[in-house]
Amino acid sequence: MLGYAPHEPLNREEYEKEVQRLAAREDLVPVREWPAGLTDDAPRFLAWLSQPLLTVAIRGDASSGFELLADVDANGQLDEPGIPPKKNGDSWEATLKVDPPAALTGNDRRAPSLVELK
Repeated sequence: MLGYAPHEPLNREEYEKEVQRLAAREDLVPVREWPAGLTDDAPRFLAWLSQPLLTVAIRGDASSGFELLADVDANGQLDEPGIPPKKNGDSWEATLKVDPPAALTGNDRRAPSLVELK
């Protein structure tokens, strides 16, 4: 099964249920160890950015600021530096580059992906 339709943000419990539901997918790279400062109710997403199916989360709050966390190297951890989103009109945007090789073909697919936060 290829592709994955985006969802509403998931809290940690909902994320774990979705990972269990998708466990048979060969392209799923779930996060098993969460970074410090990421609360259980922080928004989490599974995103099919460029294969495989990766995790993206938002850490922070309106008073201290937000940062986008993404498992861009597909190692199952959100250990890359956070990306602070920039205000663009009524929305917040962050750009990240996804570099992992395609999980199913082994081809190197380097395509920047724009993630828009609202």
